[in-house]
Amino acid sequence: MPSSSLSPETMERLSRFVGKYLGLHFPVERHKDLLRGVARAAVELGRNGPEEFVEEILAGRANRHVLDNLAGQLTIGETYFFRDKRLLDLLREEVLPGLLRRASREGRPLRIWSAGCCTGEEPYTVAILLKELMRGATQVPVSILATDLNPRFLDKAQRAIYRQWSFRATPSRIRNAWFRSLPDEVWELSPDIRSMVSLACLNLAVDAYPALENRTNAQDLILCRNVLMYFSPQLGQKVVTKLHGCLVDGGLLVVGPSEGSLVTSSGLFSVDLNERGILYCRESCRIGQPAPNITSMPEPTEPDLAGPPALPVQDSLPAAGLLDRKAAGEASLIEQALHEARAAVERGCYAEAGERLASVDRSGLSPAQSGLLANLTARMLAGSGDLALAERTCREAIAADKMHAAHHYLLAVILQELRRLKEAVEALQKALYLEPGFLLAHFSLGLLLKELGREQESRRSLKNALAGLQGLDREGIVPESEGMTAGRITEIIQAMIG
Repeated sequence: MPSSSLSPETMERLSRFVGKYLGLHFPVERHKDLLRGVARAAVELGRNGPEEFVEEILAGRANRHVLDNLAGQLTIGETYFFRDKRLLDLLREEVLPGLLRRASREGRPLRIWSAGCCTGEEPYTVAILLKELMRGATQVPVSILATDLNPRFLDKAQRAIYRQWSFRATPSRIRNAWFRSLPDEVWELSPDIRSMVSLACLNLAVDAYPALENRTNAQDLILCRNVLMYFSPQLGQKVVTKLHGCLVDGGLLVVGPSEGSLVTSSGLFSVDLNERGILYCRESCRIGQPAPNITSMPEPTEPDLAGPPALPVQDSLPAAGLLDRKAAGEASLIEQALHEARAAVERGCYAEAGERLASVDRSGLSPAQSGLLANLTARMLAGSGDLALAERTCREAIAADKMHAAHHYLLAVILQELRRLKEAVEALQKALYLEPGFLLAHFSLGLLLKELGREQESRRSLKNALAGLQGLDREGIVPESEGMTAGRITEIIQAMIG
């Protein structure tokens, strides 16, 4: 590592910056590790030493590409296929068969999230296990989401070409069955397995989840191993609370051996002790149960993952004329129920949201009120994984208030989850016809068109979104975005279009 004249005060400022914007925890005793990572990033980016690089970062001149590079240097990319045999045996023999049976019984896809997937070995391992378990059996649709904050790791996962070192714990039978040998002693993963996994960039420290938009909702199993250890205890607790909201009732969380105390101290999970691994099961979140306390742990140097205070429902779904102000008492009850239902959906407490929505007296509602109620009900259903009923309910919202762009946008999100992508494009186009300045619809349409291979149209939609974002406060929440800021969406778009 090159010598550095960075003062302790500068290192402390850098540590706070990295904690706030990358979610990575570097206390004083780890400042040497932080400096080593900064020095490596400075070399790779062509900077004249760590001093110049740190000045660029602290002055606010570092763009997302620079920060992603830094994140990659500060996190360990060490992983391999079929890591932790005891846990994998538990998944193969008990957990995955049980989850497949439940998903089949409930007539819905099995949903799994590998949070902090690195270069893809973990989610692809799970995909192989599932593929072999379902041979000759009733096929259950499977959705495996794999996310990481490091785009370089995700690029490698997307290519799915690995060297021998990634197979040091893999039975040769598995490698020969699901990989193709290429020159230079590398192996390429089968397209059948690759197609089971969706890769996405997501920062657990600053991005919004659970959210329909990034498919982090209604998960049956979340693997978040050796990720929480990078966070401070306060930030780690907040992440655990949000992961709880991403699981269906009875869903399972798996963390690293040293991270269990963060989960148990949250009080949100029951513990399933097994000699092959420890599983954490989501407890139900219902009315009368105290909401997780994620605001009482002050840490001014890190982002508040609880997000902003819940807005009145009509702030995100225009409410002009929605409530009869002459019937103030009834209007207040409706407002309160919808407000509380929205807040419950954002926390991932779908049973509570359902009870709040069921309490609304539907007699005498205006068409706009009926549409709003149906919209929130569809969000609750989609969040809990019942996509078929969510689609029907969203179409009821459109029938009640067909000129409301937000209803068409929600339908597009649900259709995308159902993998009916062309219909999702049409729904987004309708939303934009009704509201040409609907930023998130432009953004979502750009992402969807890119997935469909319509690159030129995708860039046009993303540039439309970028143009609309320019005049917004970077820290402001974009409507209908489930908590994403204008700055974060801007960074994602800039990384995509260069």
